[in-house]
Amino acid sequence: ICRCSYCRTDLQRVCACVVNPDASESELQAIRSGECDDANTQIFKEKMLMQDRYVLARNQLADIQERHVSLMRISASICELHILFQNMALMVEAQGELIHSIEHNVAGAAEYIQSANTQLQSANNAVTHRRKLTCCIFVVVLVVLCVILGPVLGTALRAQ
Repeated sequence: ICRCSYCRTDLQRVCACVVNPDASESELQAIRSGECDDANTQIFKEKMLMQDRYVLARNQLADIQERHVSLMRISASICELHILFQNMALMVEAQGELIHSIEHNVAGAAEYIQSANTQLQSANNAVTHRRKLTCCIFVVVLVVLCVILGPVLGTALRAQ
């Protein structure tokens, strides 16, 4: 049996609220020791039991409400994630069109490069052909000059 003043005060408060607001010290002592089995004590025990059930139900309600709030947060997060994925899908689709355009431009550039290489090869062949032609013309002109000027210079040198 607890004899501290806190327990006595607490018991008086509970008894005053539940069973008998004017309970005497002897009635409180009987309730504390469990010796009293009259109707007030039985009512007190039932009320205490009901109060314990009420506290338990209230705690369970608080837990359920907390879970509900958590589920609502998760639901909101899932909605935000859904919107994020939709936006990402739109960006991927837009970039897909951009990549297709880049791929098309690269293919066109490859064709232009191949055409340019063909034209450069053709130009290189033309330059080589012109050089050969220029050299041949120079040699022919030199031979013609030698043929024409050779006898003239030879006679002029002999005459001297």
